[in-house]
Amino acid sequence: MRTRPGRWLLALATAATATAVPGQSVAERTAALARAATVDEAMVGDDGERTETYRTYERWRDRAATADLLAALQHAAPTVRAYAARALVEREERVDWTAALRPFLRDTAVVTTRSGCCCREEAVGDVVFTTVRPRLTDDQLQDFAEAAIRGRSPLYAREWALRHLRLRDGMLHEVRALARSGEAVAAIALARYRLPGDAPILVALLRQPRPFDDSVGFLAAAEHRDPSLLPALVDLADAARRRLESDNPSRLRFWLQAIAAQRSEPAGAFLAQFLRTLHPGNAFAEGDLLATIAAVLEPHADVAAFAAVRAELAQRQRARGD
Repeated sequence: MRTRPGRWLLALATAATATAVPGQSVAERTAALARAATVDEAMVGDDGERTETYRTYERWRDRAATADLLAALQHAAPTVRAYAARALVEREERVDWTAALRPFLRDTAVVTTRSGCCCREEAVGDVVFTTVRPRLTDDQLQDFAEAAIRGRSPLYAREWALRHLRLRDGMLHEVRALARSGEAVAAIALARYRLPGDAPILVALLRQPRPFDDSVGFLAAAEHRDPSLLPALVDLADAARRRLESDNPSRLRFWLQAIAAQRSEPAGAFLAQFLRTLHPGNAFAEGDLLATIAAVLEPHADVAAFAAVRAELAQRQRARGD
């Protein structure tokens, strides 16, 4: 996915536009949307206005029969497929989404989406999944996730499922195999099962070179919370300090969150010691560090083991006049 924020409308001024024409038939408006260069939201550009393409879509959505929209999910033009899914959702049509989404699992045709001041190039399968997702039941969402994971779908939606869903128990062995094979994002899904026997897989992930280049290992550790993960996390303290030589303290947030998720005396002692010995060389970095620590501790206000780090944080904040 590529994003182009800001004033991009002028650059797209020559792009194909679907123009709303009074009296057009549904078929003519379908053809107009097929010629459109973009999939537009209601508010586009710095002024948040409806584009001609969006006005054509509105008339098409309101005039088309349900059968027309269902057929349009398989239209040759990816823009029409994307608009059809949106129309069905906005009209709250009764759709067998498990079946309707199946062809989109490998639909990697690229469309340009426009919303506000952002312009993105995305696979139409991902656009449709994002559009439809709020309408899916838990079972339908799990069905889609399983099909995407097992079928090795090339969509980002597959990664989204691994990152965000607690998958059904029947997916455990498949997810474990993916994590063992080196697919790091699968470790997050595996961690949600919280089985002690899977902790070594996460430890191995944390011990990969350049651990701060990707947050996946830390997100998995924060989900799993097994005490055996803490030594591997603490061992990264020197790497964290080196990272701060060229980056902001906020970039350590996921690592610190994984440690705090332990909610234990050893975790609290390490966090207090780490903060006590870390003194950035400028006011901005100091403020960023303290804000990051505060955000990390916020979900754990009831943890007595974090009293020392909270006291160190409060002292540093007072010294800054915060």
